[in-house]
Amino acid sequence: MYVGTICSVRIDRGFGFISLPNSPDVFFHAKDLDPALTFDESLQERRVAFDIIGTGKGPRAANVRPSE
Repeated sequence: MYVGTICSVRIDRGFGFISLPNSPDVFFHAKDLDPALTFDESLQERRVAFDIIGTGKGPRAANVRPSE
């Protein structure tokens, strides 16, 4: 499990990025969000916990949920 801050949300495209300390930003797709999170501008600067999975295009955040 990783914890980071959502640094960018592209509502019109259905994805965003999560910032991790001392690491490149991690891509996430709207479908990877926990139902407790709404995919809109309010996600910006929100702390979240997530897993990282490998894809053909690089790492992607999965099971993105509110951080405690």
